[in-house]
Amino acid sequence: MTVGPPSDPTVMVERITWDESAGLVVFTAHGDAEKSGSVINHLEERDGLQLLTFTFNFTYADQVPQQKVDAARQRFAEISVQAVRGTIEAMK
Repeated sequence: MTVGPPSDPTVMVERITWDESAGLVVFTAHGDAEKSGSVINHLEERDGLQLLTFTFNFTYADQVPQQKVDAARQRFAEISVQAVRGTIEAMK
């Protein structure tokens, strides 16, 4: 998939797995020389409410400049807001 603004897109290849009984969907980065890790979506019911937690968990290789890591953190923060909004709209 391609994420980010059209002027600076990022292509991400992921392996997607799920465990329905645990309420988990895991998107694991695949074939990325700069980073490893995953995005975890966890759906659970607590106190009668359906909760969906997005966890972004990435580690960058030592050769990746800090400026690029900081920009990626900002992009993931923006993506997470979009993911939450999109999920809420889909649930409506």
